[in-house]
Amino acid sequence: MKPIFKHNEMMGRHDVELPYTVGSLTSATNVATIDDNVITFYKPLTIDDVVDIIMEWKTTEHYLKNQVVSPSVDR
Repeated sequence: MKPIFKHNEMMGRHDVELPYTVGSLTSATNVATIDDNVITFYKPLTIDDVVDIIMEWKTTEHYLKNQVVSPSVDR
């Protein structure tokens, strides 16, 4: 599943959430933050998860710079 970036107005950064499924329930957990292109991880992640976050952030960053709302950003 793709990461979700939520803009944290109070902290002036983006929180990174990864969706997960347990049985029939789907939720998301905060795994990192991105502030001024610096990513801080809060949870141990697989290399594949980290690559997915970075690749999706590059796309999201492009949308944010061009003022187009990306479907992966909760603003």
